[in-house]
Formats: sequence, structure tokens, C-alpha cells
Amino acid sequence: MAVARAGVLGVQWLQRAFWNMVLLGAWTASRMTKDMFPGPYPRTPEKRAAAAKKYNMRVEDYQPYPDEGMGYGDYPKLPDRSQPERDPWYSWDQPDLRLNWGEPIPTTSIILIGEKLKAFPLGSGKQQGCPLSPLLFSIVL
Repeated sequence: MAVARAGVLGVQWLQRAFWNMVLLGAWTASRMTKDMFPGPYPRTPEKRAAAAKKYNMRVEDYQPYPDEGMGYGDYPKLPDRSQPERDPWYSWDQPDLRLNWGEPIPTTSIILIGEKLKAFPLGSGKQQGCPLSPLLFSIVL
């Protein structure tokens, strides 16, 4: 009886240690605080000014996405410029990404050779490709 009790307590201790390690590790690894997530759509001028300040923008430049139920919230609508179009000689905080610290990043805009591509739905679906591809690949080798 004592051995079984010790075994159960040991398993419970391992489970708690594992969950504490996983949750704390995932929390710190994400580096996303609640202030970085978009808030509700700003409907008053005061809320627009607060959202502009949150994203380090001037109130005149701040333009949120329209409230169409897509979940953008107060995230700013940024200009459609691709990364290679930005000045390579500017002293960026992150030169490989051509971004400054605290600068908002566009959500989903794909620009190819200076032209914005047609919109396409984002979502999860089936994995593309034939499930027999690995087998055929190994047979050919």
C-alpha cells in the first residue's frame, strides 16, 4: 500500500513538474504579451488615438481595417510594400528583415514583382501531395 501511494505521488509530482515546465516554457518562448494582440475595433476618437499610440503611429496615419467580422480589431492597415522595396541602405534595427523596433508588421499581403496578388483564403486543410510519395521516393532510390 505504501509503495503504491509513493508511486502515485511520484507520478503526480512528475506531471506537475512537466506541466509547469511546458507552460512556462511556452509562455516565455512565444514572447507575445497581451498588449501585442489586437484589441477591439476603435469606435471613438479617443480609442483611435489610444490604438495609434499602441502601434507607435501618428493619429493621422492610423487607419484600422474595416470592421467586417474578420477579427482584425484595432490592427492598423499598413501600406502594401514588400520587404525588398524598402531602402536597403537605411540603418534598420533588424537589417535582414528591414524593420525597426516596435514597427507593426503587415498581416497578409503578398506582393510579387511590384504587383499585389489576388486575395486568397487562408486556412488549414488537407496536406497537399500524394500519401504514396515517400514510398515511391524510397523505391526509386
